[in-house]
Amino acid sequence: MTENNKYWRGIEDQSNPELTQKLAQNEFSQEVSGAEFLGNDDVAETETSRRDFLKFMGFSTAAATLAACEAPIIESIPYVVKPDSLTPGMPSFYATSFFDGMDFASVLIKTREGRPIKVEPNTDAPFNGVTNARAQASVLSLYDGARLRAPKIDGETASWDGALAAARNMITTNSVLLSGTVLSPALSSAIARLGIRHVTLDAVSQSARLDVYESLSGRRGLPLIELKHAQTVVSVGADFLGDWSGQNMDAAYAISRKPGKGMLRHIQAEAGLSVSGSNADVRIKARVSEYEAILANLYNAVASSKGLASVKAPSLRSDISGAIKNAANELLEAGNGALVLNGLNTDTAERLTLAINLGLESKAFNTSKLIYSAQGDDKAFAQLVKDSNDGLVDTLITLDVNPVYSAPELSLEKLAVISLADREDETATGANVALPMSHYLESWADFSVSDGMYAVGQPTISPLFDSKSSVEVINALSGGSESAKQLIKTSASLHASSMAWNALLHDGYAKTEITTTSSMDALMLDVSSLSVAKPATGLEFYTYTKTGMGAGSNANNPWTYELPDPITRLSWDNYIVMSAADAVEIGVEVAPESNGSMNGTTINLTVDGNTIENVPVWIQPGQTQGTLGLAIGFGRTKVGKVGNGVGVNSNILLNSSTELSTEVTAIASELEHGFASVQLAHTMMGRKIVNE
Repeated sequence: MTENNKYWRGIEDQSNPELTQKLAQNEFSQEVSGAEFLGNDDVAETETSRRDFLKFMGFSTAAATLAACEAPIIESIPYVVKPDSLTPGMPSFYATSFFDGMDFASVLIKTREGRPIKVEPNTDAPFNGVTNARAQASVLSLYDGARLRAPKIDGETASWDGALAAARNMITTNSVLLSGTVLSPALSSAIARLGIRHVTLDAVSQSARLDVYESLSGRRGLPLIELKHAQTVVSVGADFLGDWSGQNMDAAYAISRKPGKGMLRHIQAEAGLSVSGSNADVRIKARVSEYEAILANLYNAVASSKGLASVKAPSLRSDISGAIKNAANELLEAGNGALVLNGLNTDTAERLTLAINLGLESKAFNTSKLIYSAQGDDKAFAQLVKDSNDGLVDTLITLDVNPVYSAPELSLEKLAVISLADREDETATGANVALPMSHYLESWADFSVSDGMYAVGQPTISPLFDSKSSVEVINALSGGSESAKQLIKTSASLHASSMAWNALLHDGYAKTEITTTSSMDALMLDVSSLSVAKPATGLEFYTYTKTGMGAGSNANNPWTYELPDPITRLSWDNYIVMSAADAVEIGVEVAPESNGSMNGTTINLTVDGNTIENVPVWIQPGQTQGTLGLAIGFGRTKVGKVGNGVGVNSNILLNSSTELSTEVTAIASELEHGFASVQLAHTMMGRKIVNE
């Protein structure tokens, strides 16, 4: 009779099993007086059941939640004549579109008596009719009391007419509009009418990848990934089940992974354990600096089989070279059912990835249908930084970007600034004119996010504050007077002319003809002369996105903080993820406390000469030795009372277009740090971690 394998809930369980067993014996990790929490001294003298305790908890938590929302008080009266479309107590649903600069989703908004309360996926949509954690949480941001409530001039509240007039007077031929990705045809037209230079900056840059496809096809977009056509997937640093590429692949992956004949084979090479890596059949612990070398070795295997010119590929570490050779053989065996994904934003990495997929004639890597969810241009932004330093820019208009926080290399000290933002963030606080942008649930918008689809966004509630849609404000700055609805309706007549306006609003999208296709093959893409980066040997630092926080657009939303990270199981924080071997060498540790919480140590981290002191460290099983990862979107100072001061700002260490550095020093500091961990929560005696 064989014995069962030994499993641990985490490093805390392995390092202190006695404490874990003690916690498992108690329903609650520590004794807490219900009266102390509820503020009722009389309750302490009564004998209450567990059900009574939960009743008190539910009531108190609900009251605290209502108080924290700080929703505006709205005067209302009973219906004299009830609207035909509204039945009290029954929800209504509206189709609209969610886009926060990183994620796009076609959604249905559930409302009760005119108030949005829930985001649901619009599953009929041909692209991204799904919702992730951030789309689901976005409804709470509508009621955020920290939003900018009215226009401001030099910090003083102003009227819209006065603020727009002041802004127009600041715009000259040397002005620049800096925005996030613009998917709206109507907004793009308004920007063109403004007649000034437009630079796009993404919080998570895909610029180098976009440059590759623009140079080959003339269109700035990324290939559509169709997992339903894949038999074997090799991902090199791409967390395609997480936040990679703006394409939600979870459902297709789940269908493809059903056991049996034709089940998808998944191989993942990555530095930090990701959602994708945790689901892989084979996971290879690689350094980020090895990604290009891995792709080069995979390409050479394909090139040798297909008669293509090889590329000079650096040798790989002995402990991963065998696994990469096996992965290459599996790709060749899968043929056109193979798919290679790349998570590194470099020209070389993306050209190698494209060459591999074209060489294999991958059906899952669709270059004839592109996705436009990212449009950032790092070269154009670098030129803006240079021009600003040289005095060639006088006024900067920011739209859905916060360069003071996310791109500190762009100095605003000598510039006049017009900020179009939803709150007085780090940039809007010091702006000459701050114009409040409406929440997407209050706005008219349109989107051209993929070939073959045009989507619209419609308001599900009147603006709670004195704010406007971005398309209306940009149009007004150029001298236009049309309302946001008029602008979107005009745009829809051009891009979805075959569909009636009311039908478009009902569905939330229109299918359109794909008039432009990209014809690519392996022979047109010669990568033999590419210079492949050699892997580093010392410590290296990289940034990544968390499932809840993403790039930080919802940084004042408590739901995004409260959601435990699916890998580390931590909430309300960001931290350096580090391997156990590096932790021993540097001298840091994480240990459980008697109440089940986690306590750890910190480091002073220097990257490219920039230092942050007392950065928390989390020891993560599966982390590649020699790599340090830090999530972006944290460390805010002007976002609201929920997000201010939570975590550290990774942008201090790396500039906006860089995701990797090998100039890294980490020194243990004396400050301790407590973690909000749920890994040991609900530890119960007799419950197996894995049933075998």
